[in-house]
Amino acid sequence: GKTVVGRLAYSPMLGIEIAGSGYHGSYGPQGDQKLSIMAVDWTLQRGPFELIGEAAWTYAQGNSKLLDGTPNIDPVTGRLAPQRSAGYYIQGNYHFMPPLFTNFSKKHFGEGSIFTAVVRYDRVNTNLDHPGGLGDLETLTMGLNFRPLEDAVFRLAYQFNMRATNAYTSTPITGDNALILSMATYF
Repeated sequence: GKTVVGRLAYSPMLGIEIAGSGYHGSYGPQGDQKLSIMAVDWTLQRGPFELIGEAAWTYAQGNSKLLDGTPNIDPVTGRLAPQRSAGYYIQGNYHFMPPLFTNFSKKHFGEGSIFTAVVRYDRVNTNLDHPGGLGDLETLTMGLNFRPLEDAVFRLAYQFNMRATNAYTSTPITGDNALILSMATYF
């Protein structure tokens, strides 16, 4: 099947950018169903402060039906599979390097090294077709990143899962907070 993908960005000045993205194409075994995704993202940088975010909406045509055309009903919940979902995040970053560290060891905390304090709020609804919280996710994450060089990062974060709903019982999920330790390189 054919797919159309694009992104258009506008930057009125250094440190500010807003952009829109889109995807529209076929999916499924016969390629006769359409998938559409629209997104808006933004970046605002001023000195060591940075505010970034993104919002996205999806529509998966026919996801509520099985291949033979009958309704795609979950056997546990008795509800149709969703066709629409949406979500967004807003993230604040503060980049810094304490002089104490660079004075202590220029080898480990050199010119390309940076710490970033991060606060991020996410909200996602994986099932817009069924109101009432089914498929809602909401998290607040606070953390600290260290980049010894630009292409490598070590992350320490704590994620507060403020809202999550069990898709089978429609009951809230509580006590699912998490300490996150991660590392990435060359991304």
